[in-house]
Amino acid sequence: MIAETPTPQTFANQETQPPQEAGFWTSRWEYPQAVTIAIGLIGAGMILQAMNPAVHVQLPAAPYSWLLVFGPLGALAVMRHLWPENIVLNGLGSIPMAIVSVSAVAVLSIPAAIWPQGEEAPGWAHSLGLHHVFASFGFAAAIWLMLVNLALAVGKRCWPLWDNARFLLMHGGLLLAVGASVAGSSSLVRSRIVLSEGGMPSSTASVNGVNYHLPFAMRLVDFRKESFSPTMSLATRNPSREYWDVSPGSALLSEGKREQLGGFKIEVTEFYQRAFVTAGIPFETDMLGGGPAAKISVTDSEGNWLGEGWLHHKTQYGEDLFVQVDNDNVLLMNPPRAKSYESDVEVFDHQENFYEAVVGVNNPLRVSGWWVYQFSYDADAGEASSISIFEAIRDPAYPVVLTGFWMVIFGSCWFLWGAAANMNGRGRKK
Repeated sequence: MIAETPTPQTFANQETQPPQEAGFWTSRWEYPQAVTIAIGLIGAGMILQAMNPAVHVQLPAAPYSWLLVFGPLGALAVMRHLWPENIVLNGLGSIPMAIVSVSAVAVLSIPAAIWPQGEEAPGWAHSLGLHHVFASFGFAAAIWLMLVNLALAVGKRCWPLWDNARFLLMHGGLLLAVGASVAGSSSLVRSRIVLSEGGMPSSTASVNGVNYHLPFAMRLVDFRKESFSPTMSLATRNPSREYWDVSPGSALLSEGKREQLGGFKIEVTEFYQRAFVTAGIPFETDMLGGGPAAKISVTDSEGNWLGEGWLHHKTQYGEDLFVQVDNDNVLLMNPPRAKSYESDVEVFDHQENFYEAVVGVNNPLRVSGWWVYQFSYDADAGEASSISIFEAIRDPAYPVVLTGFWMVIFGSCWFLWGAAANMNGRGRKK
């Protein structure tokens, strides 16, 4: 059988045939593919969460949580290294997927930054299962997509090690920090300790209403609180609604202070830092727990005098005092905001060591593997509070998370130092 001899016309016909186009998923993955995958996974998670609002993501206890998180991620990193041309692995580990996954995590975190979480969350959040945003199925899908992207990026450039050291420090550190935060979430314990001045040492804390025995004990010696001077507000009756519109002032009250609210000019003519109120009249005192009181004079915008009176926010030493300017406007004192508060405590650790410490809002105590933070106090008693409330936190994943962040910081500094050196080198060559 004689094969047909190709002619110039044969080659011409082949050249004029249009090339076969790659499909949506068989071509190189860019932003359309990344957005499609993110919407599909996160959307499915949010739908599942809305259908089961009371159910949230809960990992098993350590060490199984660590195996469950880092086992698949390690396998994906190895697969990316062994099959560098795989289109799916390349797509999930691409830069577009990195940007989309990080953006998704940021957007899904917004509700937790705006609305309260837990039992204090609004009703619609409970109905959608978003009263625990960071444990929702949608957020878990976004975090998992981000971790997969990081693991595949590390797997692609894990060798040669030294040539990719800066990249591996930054991306591997972020993978370690985020992954450890997820894996260690099931071992994180947050508990509340309530102590009274002069009480017995206590090693009991409350975790979700259940008593928890701590490996250390604390005794409250003294609680101290300082407050800013108060501010005042103007409450105006809203004729179309059943409540009052409140316009808060910004000036910290003191003798001689002036402020204008809603067309009224107010001047503080007398001010007591601490006062007790009897029959509607404040008297200055040095007793802790006495609230501030301010006598004010009110004029209109043209300087016409409208009245005067005392302002006082309710404390254990006196009732609320306010100044009614007219039938529709009332001036009142806002409760003073806390400036600082701290507790002197005696600590007995798990090795039976005894020492004294000061626990403040920004000065936590580290004892027996726990962090103890100043959390609250008896708000009704204010400065006279004999009760101090602490939050004790045990997070076994904290050292791993911290290591990951230090890797990111070191890798970033190394990268910037190298980039600056390269730019200086190019400048010298010129």
